[in-house]
Formats: sequence, C-alpha cells, structure tokens
Amino acid sequence: MIVVLSFLLVDLFDTAGTLIGVAHQAKMLDAQGNFPRLGPALIADSSATVIGAPVGTSSITSYIESASGVRAGGRTGLTAVAAACLFILGLFFAHLATAIPPYATAPATVFVACIMAGGPDDIDWKDVTEYAPGVITALSMPLTFSVATGIGLGFTAMSP
Repeated sequence: MIVVLSFLLVDLFDTAGTLIGVAHQAKMLDAQGNFPRLGPALIADSSATVIGAPVGTSSITSYIESASGVRAGGRTGLTAVAAACLFILGLFFAHLATAIPPYATAPATVFVACIMAGGPDDIDWKDVTEYAPGVITALSMPLTFSVATGIGLGFTAMSP
C-alpha cells in the first residue's frame, strides 16, 4: 500500500505541476491563477497511466515539453492527437533513435527551460511566504531531476 501511495503522490505532483506550467504558458489560468479544468486533465492522465501499465509502457504522464507546442500555437486537443500519430509513426523508426547521441537533444531541453523561465514573474517578491517556496521549487526541480520532488519540497517550505 505504501508503494502504491508513493507512486500516486509522485504522479499527482508531477502531472499537476506540469499542467499548471503548461496552462500558465498557454494563458489558460483564471484571474486567481487556478487551472479551471484541472480535474478532467488529471483524470485523463491517470487513466492513461492505468491503461499503460498493463501493456508494459513506462509511466504515462504529461510532459513539460508540451510548453514548446503551446508556444508554437497548439492549444487544442488536435495538437495532442497529431503528436500521438507522429509518435505511433515513430515506433517504426525507434531503432534509429539509438544512433542519435544524448547531447544532440540538449538544445530542445534548454529551449523548453527558457520558455518556462518566465513563470517567476508572477511571484510576489515582497512576501517571503510566497517567494521562498517558489525559489525552493524552482531550484530543486533541476537539481533533483524531478518535477514532483521540486513541488514536494516547495510544499514543505510553505508556512502554515
């Protein structure tokens, strides 16, 4: 039960953080900074995880790289369907991907990081209870290589 709960919380924090980040980039947040349709998005993500597990896939989750698609103008489900079709087509060429060295994909990761760097603009830098968790979250994500760990550390840094 502890393992299941651990995976649930990691997937929940990872997905929620990614969805909020992408929604912020797409300017889909309401006036209070909330994502109004977070529930259906989390259900879609969890359903994909539950369906993907028995067929042997790795954890299926939302990826922060979606921000680059939003930046390019994709804000509907059609963008996701097109990406899915291209991934299915890419399965036939997956063996060729091993010929690409990992450092060749680094520029795409840096590009996504640059897009997401605008998020701290919305932090109230005069309120320590707001900026301290934000800074801890922003620093711990790249240092731990985990969005979920960064969000978890940010939550623990919030004052009661």
